[in-house]
Amino acid sequence: MRIPLLSTLLAGSILLTGSCFVGLAQSGGSYGKELSRPVRFDLGETHFLPGDSITIDSMRGTADSVAPGNLFEIKGHYMLASHPSAELAVNVTSRNAAPSTGMQLQHVDVNQGSGTFTVYLYMWGEGWPHLSFYPTGGGSSFSALYFGNGNTLMRQSSSQPHDTVAQ
Repeated sequence: MRIPLLSTLLAGSILLTGSCFVGLAQSGGSYGKELSRPVRFDLGETHFLPGDSITIDSMRGTADSVAPGNLFEIKGHYMLASHPSAELAVNVTSRNAAPSTGMQLQHVDVNQGSGTFTVYLYMWGEGWPHLSFYPTGGGSSFSALYFGNGNTLMRQSSSQPHDTVAQ
C-alpha cells in the first residue's frame, strides 16, 4: 500500500515536507545541481522472469553513494516480456519494522516491450534499495534488481557484484 506522503507535485516543483529538500525546482527533467553528483553503486541480487530486465543507465543524487538521508534520480531502460503491463518502482527492503513510505515519483506504469524510465528515491532509513516490476493493480514483485553499496547492497549469494558509477 502506498502512502501519499511528503511529496506534492506543484507546478513543476516537488515539495518534500519535513526534509531539507523543500521546494527543489524542476528544470529539464532533473532537480538541478542538488542531484548533480554521480552515484557510485554496485549491482546485487537479481530475480527476473524470462525476458524481463531492468538496467540502470544513470544515477545522480545528493550524495555520491547510496546512503540514508539522500535523494536519488535513477534513469534506465527496461524490457517487459512476462506481463502485458506492470508498475516499475524503486523501493527499499527495510532492515527494521519501521513503516515504509513512498512518493508518487518512485514508480511508473510500463507496457510490454522495451522503454526508458526515470524514478526518484529518498532513502528514509537503512535497507536494500531495488528496482522491481509489480503486477498492474497490485501484488508482489515478480522481477527485481538490487543495487547499492556497502551495507545498502543485497548481495548475490553466488557471485560478487561489480563496481559501477552511473554517469
